[in-house]
Amino acid sequence: MDGRASAIAPGCVRALELLGVWRDPVMQAQAIHGMRISAGGPMTLLSFDEAQVEDQPLAFMVENKLIVTALKNALKNCSGVQLLMPATVGSIDWNEEFVVARLEGGVKIKAGLIVAADGRASPIRQMRRIPTVEHEYDQVGIVCTLEHQKPHHGLAAERFLESGPFAILPL
Repeated sequence: MDGRASAIAPGCVRALELLGVWRDPVMQAQAIHGMRISAGGPMTLLSFDEAQVEDQPLAFMVENKLIVTALKNALKNCSGVQLLMPATVGSIDWNEEFVVARLEGGVKIKAGLIVAADGRASPIRQMRRIPTVEHEYDQVGIVCTLEHQKPHHGLAAERFLESGPFAILPL
């Protein structure tokens, strides 16, 4: 799994709390207490602080691998749930009432719904021939994790430059 992280909005935190996932010990979330947005120079164009929105963090930064681990931990305690991963869908048969997914390795799963949430180049979406619209932006993104010498105080900063946006988020 890669080292990406996600900003989790307060509404999503509430959903994860209801699932009992947010309190999992592996969930090491960093609150975003404020945001500063600028363009080009040092002058701040927009500024948001948690005191402006119900005095709660604007969001939380969490490593994706921690969210996945916490969700797996929650599923282990759910009766009637069988976790099949890693797994690859080999084929799918659709009809009016249900779908049958055949996993590589022979396992069959019958369900009333299948969700194609299997990535940008979704094999499930391709099997169903669901069209997409794509656009090349001729841009490259660099994502990395840095350790600061000084505390970041939960401040997110984004600067819009001629060459493209630059953001640094607390983690």
